[in-house]
Amino acid sequence: MVRGAGGHEDHPTVSNFIQLYRILSLYTPVKKITKGNVASDENETLLVSFQDSLKTHAKEVGKRKLEWKDEIHNIIKGKASEAVQASSEGCSSLDANIVYHLSGYVVFKSKNFSSCQNCLTSIETSNLKNLPAVADLSKIMDYGCVLKYPSLPLFKLICFVVEPALVKMIEKKSMYGDMVKNILTSLDSFSVKDIGCELDDHKFELLSKVIPFYIVTRLYFYVRSVRNDLGHGKATKKNRKLAKLQAR
Repeated sequence: MVRGAGGHEDHPTVSNFIQLYRILSLYTPVKKITKGNVASDENETLLVSFQDSLKTHAKEVGKRKLEWKDEIHNIIKGKASEAVQASSEGCSSLDANIVYHLSGYVVFKSKNFSSCQNCLTSIETSNLKNLPAVADLSKIMDYGCVLKYPSLPLFKLICFVVEPALVKMIEKKSMYGDMVKNILTSLDSFSVKDIGCELDDHKFELLSKVIPFYIVTRLYFYVRSVRNDLGHGKATKKNRKLAKLQAR
């Protein structure tokens, strides 16, 4: 029923499915009953109300979102220190090139995380003539000289702290809702020297958005690679075509 209400999109996403379900829950009881074993004077009760389904739920989601942001901010602040980041076991040479390239995408998106220009400048490399060796992949991919290149402190933070913790969690082959928070909790102490400006809490506000964004982006590509290995994409297309043929 919900798939049929989706129009041409017969495989709705989770968000679309919930929206269609709520619309049908409200629309169907509101329609005037013209036939069937129902008296016209019977009281009709809506399955859900606008207030319960939209306003109240939106407030609860907004409250949980603020609580989640505060938790992430406190975790990042507790892990950070002003000490110089010590080199430890990090990525291989090939993986480091990929992490550096992905870190550049994080820098590109960071304009949505902070309005402080000093903070944004601190995580981006300004000297493009003396880039490290791990920037080779980014230089190859930078056809129009439009890519962003992360600063060395940000790259070291992601490569030597965030990425190892993320890989350990992925190797457990267990995906769940609080995975991002658990990865942040498992991080080793890291240096925030030369990241962010000198204003109070600016660097922590920036990192509490940058690091989770990198983790979510990294998990997205991991899940997509797993689906490709399992052939789920081809199976989904095949089943979709069969469903349309059977419907005809």
